[in-house]
Amino acid sequence: RLGTKEFLTVFQHLSGSEWSLNISQSLDDTLQPLLRIVQVSAFSTLIVLALIFLIFASLFHRLIVARLQAMLQIIGAVRGGDLSQRLPHRPRQPDEIAELTDAFNAMIEQLEHTVTDLNGEIQVRRETEAVLAHHQENLEKIIEQRGAELKKEMLERQRAEDRLIRAEKLEMIGTLAGGVAHDLNNILSGI
Repeated sequence: RLGTKEFLTVFQHLSGSEWSLNISQSLDDTLQPLLRIVQVSAFSTLIVLALIFLIFASLFHRLIVARLQAMLQIIGAVRGGDLSQRLPHRPRQPDEIAELTDAFNAMIEQLEHTVTDLNGEIQVRRETEAVLAHHQENLEKIIEQRGAELKKEMLERQRAEDRLIRAEKLEMIGTLAGGVAHDLNNILSGI
């Protein structure tokens, strides 16, 4: 150190002589290229790290975020009732998102089969209800016809019974009249 300046001094003894080589340089001049190298290295490292971050962010977006956004769109369509939607399958990328996609597509297919089965059952029930309603109408008509026939038959029976009672009364009156006439005839024959 000489005053306020610092110097770097290097001594090298020359072999085979009594001489030595002495190099002296200001420490600021000596460290200036090293400082420049550190600055350039730090700047280069930041640029490389920024590029790596951008590459990873782009890959993350393409491999995960974009696929999840597509999945959310399909989920919205399925929630709206469109069961024909499927998530695209990417067999080249066997990762968790692909497994989730396969599971979601399988769930949609199962849901679609269930809805189809339920719609089929609903259709069968509607057809059965229509047939039952038709049979009920027919049964009501048959009951109505039978009721009318029974009323008519009951009226005919009532009339026949009334006629039979009248005929029996007439027969009894005839028998009574015949008996009275016979008794009168017996009394009159004696007279």
